[in-house]
Amino acid sequence: MNITTTKDSLTRKLRGASIDSVQGISDYSLFKEAAVNLLIELNPAETIRHATLNVFDGIYDYTPEADVKSLADIRPQTYGRSSYDNAQHLYMGAFDRNKGNELNEFSLEYRDGSKLLRYARDVGNSIVVDENTDDNWTAGTGVSNIAEDTIIYAENSRSLRFDISSGSNLLTWAGTSTKDLSKHTKRSSFFRWIYLPDASIITSIKVRVGSSSANYYEITGQIHFGTIRNGWNLYRFDWDGVTDSGTTDETVIDYVRLEIVATSADTDIRIGKMFSKIPTPREYVYYSNYLFRSATGTFKETPSTDTDIINLDIDSENLYVYECARIAARELQNAELKDEYTSWLYGDAKTVGQYARYKASKPSEVKKKVGDYGMKPRWQRNYR
Repeated sequence: MNITTTKDSLTRKLRGASIDSVQGISDYSLFKEAAVNLLIELNPAETIRHATLNVFDGIYDYTPEADVKSLADIRPQTYGRSSYDNAQHLYMGAFDRNKGNELNEFSLEYRDGSKLLRYARDVGNSIVVDENTDDNWTAGTGVSNIAEDTIIYAENSRSLRFDISSGSNLLTWAGTSTKDLSKHTKRSSFFRWIYLPDASIITSIKVRVGSSSANYYEITGQIHFGTIRNGWNLYRFDWDGVTDSGTTDETVIDYVRLEIVATSADTDIRIGKMFSKIPTPREYVYYSNYLFRSATGTFKETPSTDTDIINLDIDSENLYVYECARIAARELQNAELKDEYTSWLYGDAKTVGQYARYKASKPSEVKKKVGDYGMKPRWQRNYR
C-alpha cells in the first residue's frame, strides 16, 4: 500500500466527500498524524529494523538510529548466542547505578535533545596505554603544575591535574614498561576522560601514540557522545585510517603525547588513563518510528510523494486507513463518521476496538523495563 491507494480507500470511507478539500492531504501532514496515532497504540512487526552496535568494553553511551522507537533485542550478529545472552531494559537511574557490573543491560534515554542508547556488557579487548599519576609525565609547552589528584577523578580513584596556557599545550608520558598494541593496530579506538573547567576555550585535543618521540601515530580526538561540556568529557581517538610518522613498533608502545589547544589559559585540567579498545559488533533489533518508505527504499517519518510506501501488512494497513479516515472526518466536521471510526478503532462500552484486537493477536516484543527506581540486586529481580 502507498499513499495513492490510501487516498483511494479514503474516498470510499468518506462516503462521497472530496478528500481534496481535507486539510492535511496535499501536504501529507494528515498521513503523518495518522501514523503517529497508530504507532502510539501499536508496535507493528512490519516496522522492525536491525542495526549494528559497535560495543566498547567499559563504554556505555552510544548513538542509536534516528528512528528508534523501542528495542526488541540486542544480540550477536552471528548464530553463536547462549541462552543466557538476554539483554535487560532498565530504568535510566537503575542502569547508571548498575552499569559497572556490565551484566548485559541497556537503557534508552535522551540527553540534551539527542537520543541515547546506554548499554553495558563485558566484551573485553581493552588495554591500558598510560597512567593517570604524575609518575613518568613531563610538562611541555604551556603546561604547568602537574600533580596527582585523588579528590576529583573519573576512574581508579585518581586523576592527573595540571594547568594550561593559551595556544598549544603539550604533556608527554614516557612509560617504564611497554605495551603491546600489535593486535589493536588500526582496529581500536583510544578513550580518555578529560576534565575541562571551561570547555568553551578548547579548540582541539590530539594524541600521539608510539614507540618513541620520532615514531608515532597522531590522532585528533572527538567527544564520544554529544557535545563538549564543562566538567568530564569522554574523548575518543579513532586509530583506523591514521598513518604513522616514522616507523612505529606497535609491540613496544611507551610514548604518549597529549596536545590541548586552547584560546586562553585555564587551571585544574584533569585527565584519566588512556585505554585502547577494540569494538565488538552486536545487533540491536528495534521498532521504527518511520512508518513510510520511498520507492527507492529510504525510510521516512513523513511521506512526501504519492508513491511513498506504508510499511504495514494487510491487517495493520486497514487500521491505518481507518485512522486516516477518522482524522479526515474530523477535519470535515462530520461528527457521525468521526465517532463511528473512533469506536471501531478504540472501542466503546459495547465493543472491543480493533487496536485492542490487534494487540491481543500480535503482541509487541518490545523489551519492557525491569526492576524499579530503587533497583534491587540482579539476583533478586523478577524477569518473568
